[in-house]
Amino acid sequence: RKMDEEITWELEYEPGSLFVHRYIRPKYIKKDDNSIIIGVLPARPIEKGNFGPGFIANMIIEKYLYHMPLYRQGQKFKQHYRISISDSTASDIIKRGAFWLDAVYEAAKKDLLKSNYLMADETTIPVMIKLSKKKLKKCYYWVYYDPVKKIIIFEYRKGRSRDGPDEFLSDFNNGILQIDGYAGYNNVVDKNDIVRAACMAHVRRKFEEALDYNREKAEYALKQIAKWFKCEAEAKENNLSYEERLSLRNKEGLKKSFAEFEKWMFNQCMEEIPSSLIRKACNYAIGQWKGFKPYLNDGRVELSNNLVEGAIRPVAIGRKNYLFKGSESSAQRGAVIYSIIAMAKMHGLDPFKYIKMLLEKLPQEKSSNIQKYLPWNIK
Repeated sequence: RKMDEEITWELEYEPGSLFVHRYIRPKYIKKDDNSIIIGVLPARPIEKGNFGPGFIANMIIEKYLYHMPLYRQGQKFKQHYRISISDSTASDIIKRGAFWLDAVYEAAKKDLLKSNYLMADETTIPVMIKLSKKKLKKCYYWVYYDPVKKIIIFEYRKGRSRDGPDEFLSDFNNGILQIDGYAGYNNVVDKNDIVRAACMAHVRRKFEEALDYNREKAEYALKQIAKWFKCEAEAKENNLSYEERLSLRNKEGLKKSFAEFEKWMFNQCMEEIPSSLIRKACNYAIGQWKGFKPYLNDGRVELSNNLVEGAIRPVAIGRKNYLFKGSESSAQRGAVIYSIIAMAKMHGLDPFKYIKMLLEKLPQEKSSNIQKYLPWNIK
């Protein structure tokens, strides 16, 4: 016979509506032995919590995709829904949600390191570190991107030393790594027999900086570089395969064009004085020129690092809103969430729906089944 019922509630969210979701579980007494039976609650992202997967996913998306700090989210809930959520509660919600995303992040990282062509870049993230002399320390997100499989991983590091790529790329051997001229990658490139690919966007910036110094020569350089980017735009517009893209580069005579431009730069280094911005731009480009050989011989390799730089942009926007991370653990959670959101977008998934689905499914899933939840495996 029924004796009572257990009601468990949670705040839940769908775009445009906030509501209460209730689990109602009747309690029964068995007639033969008077024992009590009740249905088991399904596994939820926050055990014994009052926040559902949609609510948690919305808070994550609002902060990391739309750059709304938690205190502003609290103000929004109070004004629109007359619900008070403290900053500490909001922070705990993000923390509990990120816990379930971590397994997907680690699985994606393993797949990324199986690649033989990666891009890499880094960006700053201010972090509050209590034990340091300066409590607000400039730390870094190192970002690694596979443009073929569209996998991106943000990795949090305290500094910009070579230890970051040395450790992350320790098992990345004999592949192509596309980077700027930063020397922090030199050790792992040499040690792992990595082919270093260069970034034409960085070369272009140097000549843009020289426009006021010698407009004629700077414009000549920028005009040549524009031709190469136009070739890449044409390949993208026509959705060419990697083999077709390489054929287009050969058809456009890019190898000859690159060789002629290199010769022109050597001449400028002979003609211009050491303090000349044209000479400095040419010196930088000449130092990187060997790195464009993979681009000329492999259709997969991009002309620039712009794809990974574009993925970093949300961090820069976020910094202007939430200013800094309150702890290193918060910075690490940010690395996981930025990675998940970026990969969802790259694979055509709605980040809110994807994260909500992960928070619904993963608390009930075996760790051995994580692969099927990676963005590129979602149908």
